[in-house]
Amino acid sequence: MGKAVQVTFGGKTVVASFDKSATRDGKGRWTAELPAMTANRTSQSLTVNGTNTIEIKDVLIGEVWLCSGQSNMEWTVASSTNAAAEIAAAEYPLIRQIKVPKVQSTVPLDDIAAQWQVCSPETAGGFTPGGHFMARRLHKELNVPIGLVNSS
Repeated sequence: MGKAVQVTFGGKTVVASFDKSATRDGKGRWTAELPAMTANRTSQSLTVNGTNTIEIKDVLIGEVWLCSGQSNMEWTVASSTNAAAEIAAAEYPLIRQIKVPKVQSTVPLDDIAAQWQVCSPETAGGFTPGGHFMARRLHKELNVPIGLVNSS
């Protein structure tokens, strides 16, 4: 029983076919690989059409950095030197962070309960300072969106 899923993003569309009986884990998992795209400063929607339609809005193409470690990386901008001024000036809508929650598990997990946050005075206090200051500098130098995966 084959099915097809159509994934559209940035004017590009790919079709991923899969057969539930052929999947290794029996859960009907599938993947679709979009072609490489140039970084952009305009958010777009990613649409997945299959049995139903899912739309993910406000998606950017740019740099993604893994921020991992202990104490210093886990620290927050709110605990940094000059925190009030740094937070007040944190108007960077093209810098985003997702904070990976600490979850104990004896098996690999497929998903996390976390959302991407846009860097703003309302959210920047919770960003990792090492990632935040690096992202700010990279964004200014490269003029591309910067995503931070905070797994500290």
